[in-house]
Amino acid sequence: GVVGRGRFPYYGRCFISDKRAEGSSQAKPILSILALMLLCVACILTNNSTLMLRPENWVAWIHSPACTVVNWSEPTIVPRYLHFLVASIAVGGLVHAAMAQWGKKKSADSSLADEKITRGLRWFRHATIVQIIVGVWFFLSIPQEVRKVFMGGSAIATTTLILALAGAVFLLVLAYRKQVWALCAVTATQVLVMVVVRDILRDLMLAPYLSIVDSPQEIAQSATPPLALAEGQHIAFGFFLFCTALAVFLIVWMARAVLKSMREHNMQKAGVASIVEE
Repeated sequence: GVVGRGRFPYYGRCFISDKRAEGSSQAKPILSILALMLLCVACILTNNSTLMLRPENWVAWIHSPACTVVNWSEPTIVPRYLHFLVASIAVGGLVHAAMAQWGKKKSADSSLADEKITRGLRWFRHATIVQIIVGVWFFLSIPQEVRKVFMGGSAIATTTLILALAGAVFLLVLAYRKQVWALCAVTATQVLVMVVVRDILRDLMLAPYLSIVDSPQEIAQSATPPLALAEGQHIAFGFFLFCTALAVFLIVWMARAVLKSMREHNMQKAGVASIVEE
């Protein structure tokens, strides 16, 4: 259902491009509707991710006639949603600046490119500052025993949290200095660090329901009977690997098709220009 809802905004984006090309006034209202739809999809995905961490709430989902449960009792749902939403705004601003930086040498008007770079980095800076505030809120909303693990209870968890905080400050410094390519590299590294932080957080949240042998003492004390499977689902894992390989193949194929189309388009433009000059 979420995937189905997510298709409509992308179809609508193509429709908006046509409307803008025609100079239609319908583009902005439709764009607002599509943005609202994407925000709703993000909310649904956030809700599902919080349910993943709270198996005790699955019973309500099973008894729901429509099989829908909004996990409003989860204290992390709002800061988690804002955390990913604000991050997308920051990355969007960075992409805007990077594209302007990339095309600056080919652009006849460098002042316009500089303006786009400044605007994109301004989005990135403001979103990153808000992200730090939301991140503190998110951290304070997780259970106390999990927070203690990140605050000295585990060397790996504490180190990754420190790296994430230091990375956020470093990103702001690079953004203010307008070092676009260095900012892109550090942002990619920051995303990897945050993936590790999220993975550790998920394991700590699910530790009471899984094996508690390697769990921190604070988590193990509140452990419930484990819900882990006695053995792995080998067929499901094999199907996952097959789908992953297929997805990689399709992405590579589409990338090559796009590059080929761009080369042919550039060759056609060059041919038309040479004819005009003659």
